[in-house]
Amino acid sequence: MTAPNAEPTLAGLSKAATAHDPTGATRQMYLIFLAAALGMLLDSIVINVYTVTLPAVTDEFDLTAQDIGFISSIFLFGYALGTLSGGTMADYLGRCVSLGISVGLYSIFSALTGAATGGASFAATRFLTGIGTGTELPIGAAYVAEAAPRRWRGFALTLTNSVYSLGIFCASVIVALAANWRWAFASMLVLGAIVYLIRATAEESPRFHKVQAVLADRTLQRRRFTVWEVFAPAYRGATLRIMMLWIGYWTFWWSWVIFVPRYLITEAHVGQAEIAWYMGAFGLGGFLCQNLSGYLCDIVGRRWTIIAFTGIGVTALWLWIAYAVSPAAPMLGGIAFASLLAPVPPMLAHTAETFPTTLRGTGQSVTIGIARLVSVAGPTAAGLVVAKIGLASEFKLASVLLLLTVLAAWYGPETRGIALDDGLAEKVSTPAAAGTAS
Repeated sequence: MTAPNAEPTLAGLSKAATAHDPTGATRQMYLIFLAAALGMLLDSIVINVYTVTLPAVTDEFDLTAQDIGFISSIFLFGYALGTLSGGTMADYLGRCVSLGISVGLYSIFSALTGAATGGASFAATRFLTGIGTGTELPIGAAYVAEAAPRRWRGFALTLTNSVYSLGIFCASVIVALAANWRWAFASMLVLGAIVYLIRATAEESPRFHKVQAVLADRTLQRRRFTVWEVFAPAYRGATLRIMMLWIGYWTFWWSWVIFVPRYLITEAHVGQAEIAWYMGAFGLGGFLCQNLSGYLCDIVGRRWTIIAFTGIGVTALWLWIAYAVSPAAPMLGGIAFASLLAPVPPMLAHTAETFPTTLRGTGQSVTIGIARLVSVAGPTAAGLVVAKIGLASEFKLASVLLLLTVLAAWYGPETRGIALDDGLAEKVSTPAAAGTAS
């Protein structure tokens, strides 16, 4: 299935405003990529320091499987709130400024997690950290999509977002080298300051500047609150489908990944001291797989890349469960982990390509944010399921959720190569002369 024929969008924009599609590399383009990539890297480290330190935190605070699920859900609730607000903030304040706010929030609150005195304070700081980390993805994805040439936009989004997998490796190394889990969390403040300073060297998205200019001279008007706009008739179908794409993925991921270290210990008989290195190796595999998926999605398309890697990942996961203590188990676990990280870059590219510049951040915030809000229940439900029927059965049940992702990709249009303001749903924002209400 192909995207609809392109027709002019944001009809009141000047030709210069709509024609911006970079074709060559520039210093600022690379600085934007670097700023977004480092933001995503630190975001991932902040998230995965929690996952890797969880066995130690569990022992110190005497947490149960249900406690772990609840704390993880509290974090995801903050994560969803941050995602819902981050992209909208970027559509009003700009991509660069919003990215700086995001980095500051999650660095400070993550460092405070290291001072937790019990399960309650640990959960509270994780919630606040989640708000900060949640804002990063829709901001960074919009920032990169608007700076990259269309012919390798998918790969550009991959390069800057695949570092999430590298962050799992970095988090594992930090935990392995830190004296204890508290110092691992405290180090996030130093890393955050470094990323913030580097981000300050990047300029604002040219597309954002151009849209702001035509909004300012009233050549173009948009509704006062862009969240309502993504549910306008022209966008509603695409918005709901992309929401389903992400709901399946995020609910599965967070119902599964928080229990992977526990599975390694209890089912695969890996020692607690080795967990950080296993998770680091899995993360490196994910980094390679995400870059491969980004390369492929610019060749064969977003839809088939999402479907193929999801299928490979689920197959490997079920084989890992069947052969948990065999010599092949580490390889099967690594293939499952890496392959199930790989759909994210083409999903991000497809989401960014669906919405025009006036509400690209908001569109990503709404679709990904609501999906994350739904996924909040995942870890809590998973903890209860684990207590009843065990980890292996919970992993199998969680993987069924990925059918939503596969179906949403299967029935959706292909957006590979589409010009950013051409395509799926035009004319939600129209010229003031046409009489659109503000």
